Amino acid sequence: MGSSAGGGIFTGGGYSFRAARAARDETCAAGMECTPVKPDVLALYDGQKYDISELQDDMLKPLAEFAFNGTAAKDIPEVYKPLEIES
Repeated sequence: MGSSAGGGIFTGGGYSFRAARAARDETCAAGMECTPVKPDVLALYDGQKYDISELQDDMLKPLAEFAFNGTAAKDIPEVYKPLEIES
């Protein structure tokens, strides 16, 4: 287990880009118009991954909150089950 700077336990999730490369700050410099790129995979602390590439914001936000709060896959609502990526 890890600890934060304050000495408490931490948990969380993450996300990654499988098919897209994120634009770097320097590519949007000098007034250039940039298009934000959403992540397409969300991973829980326990290793379960979800394909979020086609997920609308109203469904993505709750799933992201579960991930960032350290929720385990077994506690994620069933509506997200079809998005699970097999390891």
